[in-house]
Amino acid sequence: MDPCEPKLQNEKELDDLKKAIEDKKHEKFKLHLFSTEENPGKEFDKKLYNLMKMAKEEQKKELKALKKEEKSALEPLEKRIFDEKFSVYGDKFGILAQIAYEKLFL
Repeated sequence: MDPCEPKLQNEKELDDLKKAIEDKKHEKFKLHLFSTEENPGKEFDKKLYNLMKMAKEEQKKELKALKKEEKSALEPLEKRIFDEKFSVYGDKFGILAQIAYEKLFL
């Protein structure tokens, strides 16, 4: 067993504790910014909820715009594919109709 290994593990735990302390400080600071004296934390929750709601609505708007843009970009391609298929099938149908007409009426 390497004598440095426990030290590294302890350093890792120390770093984790430092990070946890910093996170708590940051969280308390955010609570201090958004809380009221009557209901500490309550106002923060409300503002955070509103911010998340606004972000979600903005994301929906962006998604709609992207879908609309994608649809408008695909429409000419879909029309061209449809026209090509229709012309191929139309030609085949036209030939079959002509043969049937000749057989029946001529």
